[in-house]
Amino acid sequence: MPAMTNLIWNPLALKWIARAPERISRPTGKTGACPLCPGNEEMTPPETWALRPEGSFPDTEGWLVRAVPNLYPAVTGPGMSHEVIVHSPNHCRDLAVASLEEATHVVQAWSARLDAFKSNPATKFAQISVNHGRAAGASLEHPHSQAIALSQIPPIAEAELLSTSISCPICQLLQEAKQNLFLRELEGLAALCPPWSEHPYEILIAPRDHQSAFERSGLEIQVAELLTNLLAALTESVSVEAYNVVLHTAPNTPKGSEFHWHIHAFGRVGTYAGIELGAGLPISMIDPARAAEALKGVKPL
Repeated sequence: MPAMTNLIWNPLALKWIARAPERISRPTGKTGACPLCPGNEEMTPPETWALRPEGSFPDTEGWLVRAVPNLYPAVTGPGMSHEVIVHSPNHCRDLAVASLEEATHVVQAWSARLDAFKSNPATKFAQISVNHGRAAGASLEHPHSQAIALSQIPPIAEAELLSTSISCPICQLLQEAKQNLFLRELEGLAALCPPWSEHPYEILIAPRDHQSAFERSGLEIQVAELLTNLLAALTESVSVEAYNVVLHTAPNTPKGSEFHWHIHAFGRVGTYAGIELGAGLPISMIDPARAAEALKGVKPL
């Protein structure tokens, strides 16, 4: 383990934890100016990436999507980064209501930052996540995502790498799942409610071909269209006010070439309690077939 990081090994649970006490001081966005809105660029660190009209200057207004270092990083140290990707200048334009063009710009930012993170050989894993709503872990209302790079492969990604490189359960699922679980297919991408869903109204998006790295797939437009469509169905069909999206791409190791990239999306219905937290045993309260029926019932997918 490299020196000067905030990762700590838990020998009882056999996993790393990140100690980041500064995150308790994160702003909530309930008072004062929003640091992610246009005109407040000085409230964030200098941008690392931005989609801007030609001729506009960094850290000024005019951007369409903007990535900046997180002021309250969850991880620090060699090979590790934590950034915020601001989805839109519009304070209320989350992915569930974004246009295809707006969503595509966001997904292109995801690809760009994953590619940048993984260019560092000390980075072993990089992930994109969206926390929309307080129940999903968002501290600010302005639509944004988290881009994180780690010097270690975390347990969930390690398990997914092991499973997808031996006998890929995603490939098997896409070939054998019952048709009533599928939500939509689009140019080589499939979206469905997996039978092993851990979360209510969980959605899995993955390429039918066994592709390892999302950032090299060239499928940003297709992913953007599926995500906006499905998140709109999620928020409208069951009145879900908070949701999470997690993009898992190949770990930055030689074995990573065997990974099958995918996206998890799910609404936050209920909370984890003693069994889930103490035993690590998720309790699925919504049958995936009923979840798929509800999502497809709100409008044609």
